[in-house]
Amino acid sequence: MASLWNNEVSDRVKTYLKIVGILLLTIPAYYSARMFANTWENLANTDFMTFWLAGKSLVMGFDAYDPEEWQFWNRYFGSTWIFNPRFIYPLPLRLLLGPLGLIAFPNAYLLWTMISQFLVIFSVYLLYMKAEGRRHLFTFLFMALGAIFFRATYAALRFGQIGPWLLLSMAGSIFLWEKEKRFWSGVVLALIILKPTIGGPYILLTVIWMAVKKHWEAIWGLLAGGIGLLILGVLQDPLWVVKFLESGNQKFGETFAYAPNVWGLARLITNGKAIVLVGGATTILLIGGVMRFALRQNYPLSFKEFFSLITPVVLFTTPYLWGYDQIFLLISLSTLVILLEERNSPYLLSASIILQAIVLSYILALPSNYFQYDYISGLLPPIILGVLVVVQAGRKKLESDT
Repeated sequence: MASLWNNEVSDRVKTYLKIVGILLLTIPAYYSARMFANTWENLANTDFMTFWLAGKSLVMGFDAYDPEEWQFWNRYFGSTWIFNPRFIYPLPLRLLLGPLGLIAFPNAYLLWTMISQFLVIFSVYLLYMKAEGRRHLFTFLFMALGAIFFRATYAALRFGQIGPWLLLSMAGSIFLWEKEKRFWSGVVLALIILKPTIGGPYILLTVIWMAVKKHWEAIWGLLAGGIGLLILGVLQDPLWVVKFLESGNQKFGETFAYAPNVWGLARLITNGKAIVLVGGATTILLIGGVMRFALRQNYPLSFKEFFSLITPVVLFTTPYLWGYDQIFLLISLSTLVILLEERNSPYLLSASIILQAIVLSYILALPSNYFQYDYISGLLPPIILGVLVVVQAGRKKLESDT
């Protein structure tokens, strides 16, 4: 009886400590959001205007895919630089962003940035602390802090991007998978299609892996989640898919091969003369090689390990991407830390992985001032992929030897 009472008290104390910890984190999160806001001369010129105005379009009732209306309201609410001539995301996202339209733009930016910081930390918590095996609290705290200072995270927070929300979707899907809730893992993963240039390749490669491994329940979950999103869009506009594809094609044509990945590097190396040849050949070889490695029957990978492998592949090969999209590399980095811990690697080596990635991400960004575009940062995903493959192969070899 006394033991039961002590356990209840202990659980209650842990709950209180978690609440206090979250409240204490709110203070630096708020001041960080203010800091990000102060780095802009005109806050209305941030990427966040796209998401806020999408929510506002739902509240006000105008067509987010209409270029004239979209650009008029951009200017009306203070934008002097309109990067997106119309809403470029799937319409279901607008419904999810609706609450933002009820808040004044500056306050919405602060709230969005504050919540995004919590989402990044919570994603790292799900990826690392909730993984099987004994985990180190100090390593988690170091990773969580490092995740905020990771160059891609910093950019995503400053620009008010959607990356932290999609990162949580991926981390949540992995968490549910490890809890044997495969259907719901698929449903949650379907949310990443709200950014199709990233989510599309992710889902395609993941469905191939699921089909080969016969994880049909997860595939049904993905399908259910996708249909649900489609319906949410149709309820707003029956023709939304056609309008979205039109806006997406226009945006793709304007920005193709300026991304920090294989396509931007192909432009740099060939001086723009053989982008499709070099980029396409590299994409096919890389995807084929990694999928062959991931689908080997003698070295089966967990869902988290597979997802960590394809993350740098997707980021390196997708035709449309910006530097802040590398925030998803936090998935690969978290898995790398776990793999090194399982190999009993020196503690400082595994715990400092995030620090090494931070330093490397800023070093690779230095040449951008010379080239005018951030092409060289595109080398970060294949570097992380190479380390993952080496560690993964080494672990499997060790298991087979024992």
